[in-house]
Amino acid sequence: MVLLSDKQKRVRSLLVIVFVCLSFMLIFVSCSRTVKDEVREAQTPPTAQSQADLDKEREWENGRLAQEHRAKADARARQLLDEYDLHPIGEPGLIAGRENMPDSADDYFMKVHNDASKEIGLDMIEHLDRLVAKLTYRLEEYAQESKGEIHAHFFYDGTGEIRGAFLAIEHLMPGVVSLRDRYHFHPVGLEPEALRFTDIETITIAGPWTEREGWRSIASVVDAESIAKICRLIEKAQARKGFKPGPGPGEEQYGIWFNYPSGPTIRVVLYSSGGKEIVRPDIFSRQWHYLAPKELKREIKKIISNLVYDKAGNAPGDIMEDYLSASRRKDWQEVYAMYGRNTGAPPRASYLAEMKDSKETLLSFEVGSVLLLSKDIAEVEVSFKSDVNGNIVTGTDERWGCVREDGRWKIRWMPRQ
Repeated sequence: MVLLSDKQKRVRSLLVIVFVCLSFMLIFVSCSRTVKDEVREAQTPPTAQSQADLDKEREWENGRLAQEHRAKADARARQLLDEYDLHPIGEPGLIAGRENMPDSADDYFMKVHNDASKEIGLDMIEHLDRLVAKLTYRLEEYAQESKGEIHAHFFYDGTGEIRGAFLAIEHLMPGVVSLRDRYHFHPVGLEPEALRFTDIETITIAGPWTEREGWRSIASVVDAESIAKICRLIEKAQARKGFKPGPGPGEEQYGIWFNYPSGPTIRVVLYSSGGKEIVRPDIFSRQWHYLAPKELKREIKKIISNLVYDKAGNAPGDIMEDYLSASRRKDWQEVYAMYGRNTGAPPRASYLAEMKDSKETLLSFEVGSVLLLSKDIAEVEVSFKSDVNGNIVTGTDERWGCVREDGRWKIRWMPRQ
C-alpha cells in the first residue's frame, strides 16, 4: 500500500474539482446551444406545406371548429340523402374520429368505395392519403335480402366538405353501392302475406324456360292496362309458408320481373308442380310460396304470344334460324328475301353480285333466346363459326337484330351491328 503525502492529496483534490467544473461547463454550453437552435427554428417561417399541415391540424384539434365542420358535413350529407330520396333514422354516428384515406388508387378499399362515390360526382381519388372523418346514417329503407339494414356513409375533410359517399347494404358482398342505386332495396308495401305490387313501371316476361336455350323469349310489358292486369292476378295468389321445390321435368316455367321506377326489380318464377301453378318470388323464396290462379299463366302465355309471334306464327328466333341456314347453303336470293325493306339493304342485284364471289363460309351456328326491345324490334342470341379466307371467325351469344314489318319478322340489314 502506497501512502500519499499531504501535498499529493491536495493536488488530487484540486484535479477532481477542476474535472467537475469542466463537466458542468460542457453541460451548460450544450443546453444553451439547444435552446438557441429551438429559438432560431421558431423564428424561421415554415414552408407553405408545413404551414398547411399545421393549419389543418389546428382546425381538427380546435373543438369549436371541429363541431362547426361536423355540423356543416351533416347538413350537406342530409342534403344528398334528400336529393336521392333516402331517409335517415336519428342522428349520425361519427366513426373512429379522424382517419387517413388510402394512399393508392389501387387500394381495394378505394376502388370499391370510390366507384360508388363517383356515380354521384364525388371522386375520392383527389383526396388520397388525406385526413378525413366519417358520418354514418342508418336508413329507414332496408334490403331485399333478409331485410338487411342499409347505412349511408359520408367522408368529410377538415373544413367540413363532403369528399366521398356511398351506401353499405347488409348481407351483400361487398354490398357497397352508390346513393342512387336502389336495385337491392325492399319495395315499400311489399310483404310476404300478400303480393301487392304497386307503382310498377314495366314488367319483363321471360319464357318458357328450356335447358338448351334458357329463357326462350324475353319481352317487356309497358302498357298500363297489361301491367295492372298482371298485378291483379298475382295478388290473388294464396300465400303458403314454407319452401317449395322447383318445377319437375317437362313442367312449364316462366319469369315475371316487376320493375319499379326507383330501381328495385323483384323476380318471380311461375311454374307448374303437381298440377298446381306455383308463384315463387326470389325475395321470399326461402320462407314462402304461393298458389297462383290458372288465369295468370294463360295471361303470361298470351302476352308472349302476342309480342313474340308474327301473323305467320313465326318468332324472331325462327326467322334467324332460317336466315342462318340459308347463309350456310349460300342461297343468297333467299337470304336477301329475309331482309327488312326499311333497314338499309342495298338493291337486290348489287347484293347478289357482291355475294357471288364471297369467300366466307358459315360452318356452324346456334340460335338462343330472344329479347324484345319493343313490339317491332327484337334481338336474337347467335353463336357461330365461320371460315373467312381461311381464317376462323367465331362469335358467342351475340345479339343479332330483327324487325317486324307488315306484321312479319324480318332480318335487319347487317344484323350483327
